[in-house]
Formats: sequence, structure tokens, C-alpha cells
Amino acid sequence: YDSLIESRKIGLGSYVSMGTQLGKVLSTADAEIRLPIADKEIQFLNNKGKNAEVILKGDFAGKPQEWKATIVRSEGVIDSRSRMTYLVAEVSDPYGLKSNLNELRYGTYVTATIEGLHAGQVTEVARHLVINNQVAVIDDKGVLRYKDVTIVRQIGSKVIITDGLDVGMNVITSALDYPIEGMQLALPKDKVFDGEVLAPKPTQIAMGEKE
Repeated sequence: YDSLIESRKIGLGSYVSMGTQLGKVLSTADAEIRLPIADKEIQFLNNKGKNAEVILKGDFAGKPQEWKATIVRSEGVIDSRSRMTYLVAEVSDPYGLKSNLNELRYGTYVTATIEGLHAGQVTEVARHLVINNQVAVIDDKGVLRYKDVTIVRQIGSKVIITDGLDVGMNVITSALDYPIEGMQLALPKDKVFDGEVLAPKPTQIAMGEKE
């Protein structure tokens, strides 16, 4: 098969015995990349990741580049040190010998994005806004309500919600003193009307954002 020579252990005219390593060659037809993934993340992949599309990002000649790959298998074990499972991605024609693509040279550092399950309509909110699986919102009448939500994933300081919040809801993002469901709230814009400052009312001011 087409390959390149990575190293050579003997010279021209050398005598070798059975089992002697002559050198090391690397295939240029296909390349494989081991991708570590936390065991808990596998639930978000179709068929445990097999045949999933992968986008690899790295640098070539000092410029950012992308390459396409496909998950061909899982190594099937958890690494004893990192506690990670390794998926193996395959890149066809990594050196661009049959195409005009830039080289993905052996030893290149890359980051990988693996295609996962499609969650459909979801909402991303800050993790601290979810308390006991509920999110505080302001309804159309300016009243505080708590909505039960379903969290499918946490990514850093954000959570992904699949159920509980509808398009157009005002989510409260500021802290409230002694919040009680059903209490009357006011947005900052409600304090000014036609350029005139309204008289204070026994309500609390809340910041809202459209989701």
C-alpha cells in the first residue's frame, strides 16, 4: 500500500536476522486518530458513536484547517489512568495525494467535534437559574411563576433544557428578595411610560430575557 517511511533501523547492505525490526512505515491511504471521551458522554451519541461524522480542527502551514473523519470503532475499554473511553476516527487520504485537500500530517494536534444525537427544540440557560429543576419566569400579566423543566445536559455553566420553557417566555435573570410564586413583578422598562416616571408600586424589579 502507499506509505511513507517514518524511521529506518538498518542501513543498505546490513545483515538482519528473523524478528529484527527494519523500520516503520505509515499508510497514506487512511489515518486513524484516537479520541478520548468521558463515559457519561457516550449517551449523547448515536450507536455509541460508531459511524458518526467528525470534524477535526488543527493548523497547517500556520493557518487553521478542517478535515472530515468518521468514527470506525471503539476500543471498548476504559483507560485506567484517565478513565476515558477511546473512539477511533478514520481520515481518508490524509496527505491529499488523491485530492486537493491540505495535509493532515501524522503527529498534528487536532480538536474533534463528534456529531451526536439531535435533541430538537432546546433552550440553553445559565445553571444558577435552575433551582430544584425549576426556572423563574414572568407571565404575560407580570406575575412570578415557576416552570418545571427537564435538563438533558450540563455544559460548563450552562444547562440544556428540552421541556418546560416555551418560545417568548421572559426568564428572570436577576436576584429577587424573598420571591414568592404569584407575586407581582415589574421590568425596568415598565418604570417609564411616555417619558414620565411612574409612581413607585409595591413590586420588585426583575430582569427578563427572551428564550
